[in-house]
Amino acid sequence: MPSSGSAYVSRRRCFFFREQSRLVASPKSPVGSAYAFNKPKSQAIKISNASFILQFASARFVNNYFAGEPGVRKGRNTDRQLKDIESGSPNNVVDLMEVLPNIDVSDIMEIPNVFECDDQTLPCDHTSKFRTATGWCNNLNFPSFGKSFRAKTRLLRPAYEDGLSKPRTTSKVGRSLPSPRLISTNMHNDVSAPHVRYTLMVMQWGQFIDHDVIFTPVNKGFQDSILDCRRCDSHQTVHPECFPIPIPDNDPFFPPVNISSGQPFCIPLTRSMPGQLTLGYREQMNQVTAFIDASHTYGSDKCEQRTLRLLKDGLLKATTNPLRGKPLLPTESEPRVPGAFWQVFYWR
Repeated sequence: MPSSGSAYVSRRRCFFFREQSRLVASPKSPVGSAYAFNKPKSQAIKISNASFILQFASARFVNNYFAGEPGVRKGRNTDRQLKDIESGSPNNVVDLMEVLPNIDVSDIMEIPNVFECDDQTLPCDHTSKFRTATGWCNNLNFPSFGKSFRAKTRLLRPAYEDGLSKPRTTSKVGRSLPSPRLISTNMHNDVSAPHVRYTLMVMQWGQFIDHDVIFTPVNKGFQDSILDCRRCDSHQTVHPECFPIPIPDNDPFFPPVNISSGQPFCIPLTRSMPGQLTLGYREQMNQVTAFIDASHTYGSDKCEQRTLRLLKDGLLKATTNPLRGKPLLPTESEPRVPGAFWQVFYWR
């Protein structure tokens, strides 16, 4: 018989794994299915890890800069009054965010820029007949334009709650913003209104093109798990990157209380992975190329491309159809990569 000590450890271990199971979602659950469409690739994870460090460093820098902690700001910015009157000195977070990305931090931390499956060869081969899988050199004048695994380019500045990374929760007058669910139900009526000319295929084709030009990865949990952000307090109890959407009163579809748990009902939402590789505000990343090049079919880096190809007669991997029809997607015994989901659509 096990000793009382080992029995206690066993009970604690069971309790730990039971509690952990409540924090993660099954790949076969609705949350897991949604995650599959935004699953991060290995290269995106490496970039994101560096981005989080830079995000925390930026927050610390901003706090110290405006707090005026002794020993932090030296020289001509010794005190707040001097900083305010100096020409060109940032006086608020927005101005400071314009300056921070110009600070070189490569001497104090390693910034990932070249990866095993990447392609950043220069000069570009202007004689090449084909586009690259990564999008590199598709534009000979600007080789990095449209490349995969890059932070998205903004038309406007972000409007974060803290000016740096936190999603907005309050309005300009300080009031709490309404639930996004409340805005959706008021702006879009849930009614069936078939168009007299356009079928559902128009939407489906638009979705297909959308997946070709943008693929934003979301954060994952510890030990490669899928975050379950359904609890309204999941930001505190599950993971900091959880951002659940509260259900407003009198919602036409969702109940105010989860019948299973008795807790308030929220729509699960996991924040996108950061992709900035400089100090400054948080940016989002695109895992695929910005070109309409079927990158969701053929892959967005060299390794993914090799995994999908049969390397014979220019064909992609496939499974023989037992009914003698068109070939099917590779079975689970074949390597599974995100691009394989779309192979059947772009063979011809």
